[in-house]
Amino acid sequence: YIVHDSECSLIICTTPNGLQMAQLLSLNSCAYEDLLIHAMTSSLGDNREQVIAEISYTSGSTGRPKGVAVPHMGFANLSSFYTRILELGSKSRVLLFNRMSFIDGPRTLFVALSSGATLVISERNEGWLQTVTKHKAGVLFVIPSLLQGLRPEDFPFIESVVVSGEPCPTWIGRLWCSSTRKVFNAYGSTEVTADCSITQLSSSTIKPTIGHPIDNYQVHIMTGSDLSQLAPIGIQGEICVSGLGVSPQGYINLSELTKEKFVNKNGIGWLYRTGDLAHWTSNGEIEFIGRKDRQVKLHGVRIEIDEITEVMLNSPWGVHEAGVLVHKGYLVAFVCPETVSTQQLTQHIKLFLPRAMIPNVIYPVAAIPRLQNGKLNLQELVKTLPDRFNSTSNGTTTAVSLPSSPVEELMLSLFVRLLGIEQSGVDGQRLHGIWR
Repeated sequence: YIVHDSECSLIICTTPNGLQMAQLLSLNSCAYEDLLIHAMTSSLGDNREQVIAEISYTSGSTGRPKGVAVPHMGFANLSSFYTRILELGSKSRVLLFNRMSFIDGPRTLFVALSSGATLVISERNEGWLQTVTKHKAGVLFVIPSLLQGLRPEDFPFIESVVVSGEPCPTWIGRLWCSSTRKVFNAYGSTEVTADCSITQLSSSTIKPTIGHPIDNYQVHIMTGSDLSQLAPIGIQGEICVSGLGVSPQGYINLSELTKEKFVNKNGIGWLYRTGDLAHWTSNGEIEFIGRKDRQVKLHGVRIEIDEITEVMLNSPWGVHEAGVLVHKGYLVAFVCPETVSTQQLTQHIKLFLPRAMIPNVIYPVAAIPRLQNGKLNLQELVKTLPDRFNSTSNGTTTAVSLPSSPVEELMLSLFVRLLGIEQSGVDGQRLHGIWR
C-alpha cells in the first residue's frame, strides 16, 4: 500500500523479498557508491521551502495509514534550534530511541548529525536503557512515561532530556531537573515536522505547559468552527500551527482530508489544525488541555479524559502508568502496577475531580501494552474486560448487567443523571425496584 501510495521509485532493502513494484537497491549486494550516485543526482530545486524530505505515514481513521509530506526546511529548522538550546557539539551523544518510520526518528537523526554529535543506536535485541548506559548517551528524546520508575541519580551522564508525544506529568521536572541536567517538554506532530513548541521545566514546575513556539513557528489558539477568532488569555480553543515546518502539501492522495486539516487564513497564511485544545496562560505560555476527540460526553456531562489520567499519575499511591477510556457507557481506568490500591486511588481522585469524572471502575494491571511508537494501547486491555463489571465503594470489582439495547442504555443514562448516582448497571442496587 505504502509503495503504491507514495509512488516511490527506489526501495532500499537488505533482501528483496519478492518486491517487484519499484527499483530495488539491496544493501547486501550493491556497492554503496550506487546509493551515493542516486542521492547526488537528485536536486532540491529552486523553491526549497516546498521540497519534501520524506513522506511519513501515521495512523488513519480509515484503517489505512495516511502519508504526510514533511519538508526539508522543517528538519533544518529543528536541527538548528535544538543544536542551540541543547548546546550540542562534537562531544555530545544523542540516543536514537524512535524507529525511522516515525517522525521523531528522522528528527533525532538530523539533529545529531547536523550538529556534529554522535548518534547512539541500539544493537539488535538491546534495550534502550542498556544502550544509554553502555554508551553514556547524554541527550534523550523520549516519551515521558518511559522515565517512570527510573532513578535520575543512576544516569549522571544525561545532560539533556526532551520529552514529547504524551502529556507531561508534574514529577518529570521534580525528579529529573538539576543543576547539571536540562529537561524540556515539547509539543508537535508529524504534520508540523515533529515539534512546534517547547518549554524548559524546573524542579519547582507545578503544572508543565507546552511553552512557546519554536523558532520560525507560530502557534495560534483559535475558536469557532471556521477558526474566525483568536482566543484571548484563559479561553480554550484549537491549536493551529503555521511556520517553516508545516507540511506544504498536507496528506498524500487525500485531498479532502488535507482541505479539512490544512487551511489558508487571511493574515496568517498556511496553517495546520491539530485537533488539540489549549489556552494561553497569563505569562504567555500555552497550556495543553487535550484532544478534541478525547473529550467525551457521559450521562450528559463533558469529560476530559486526559485530566483524569493526570490526576492518577500525580497521586501518592505509586501509579506508574494510567489510561482512561469509555467502554459501553462506563468510565474505565487502567493503572499500573497491580499493587495499586483502587480504594485509595479513588479517594484521591475525588479530592480533585467532580463526581462525573471519577472512573466507574479501576483495573490494576501488571503492564499497559504499547503501540510501536511507544504510546499506550488501551484497546488491547479492553479485550480483557468482562461483559459485566462495576466498582464498589471499597474499590473492588463486582458484576453488574450492562445495557443490552439502545432503550436500556438511554433509560440507564437518564436515571444516573437524574438520581445523581456515580455508577450502576441495569440491575444495580440503587436502581432496584425502578428499573425492572
